[in-house]
Amino acid sequence: MTTEKKVHQEEEVKVVKLRLWPRIKHWIRTLLREEWELTVFLPGETKFLPDGTRIDSSAPKTYRAKKIIKLSQTHMIFIDLIGIKHEIKVVNPVGYDLRKIY
Repeated sequence: MTTEKKVHQEEEVKVVKLRLWPRIKHWIRTLLREEWELTVFLPGETKFLPDGTRIDSSAPKTYRAKKIIKLSQTHMIFIDLIGIKHEIKVVNPVGYDLRKIY
């Protein structure tokens, strides 16, 4: 007969509280600055199985942008954080994920 012994560990959690000036700087940054994270799922590797089926994989590519000019499944135009204009055109529609950071 075996006896089971349960051990409970308590983890120490440290709460970090920012001072007033860093919180004010962060608040001003969120008001004045706009930043986006754009993830484009471009077509990657295509595999053909012996039974004739086709498996497509996607290769995600992530960009940081400060301005989104045009965004569709086949055409994307945006300006990155440095100020360089990027344009992505594809023939087949691709998936994308847009997330606002600031």
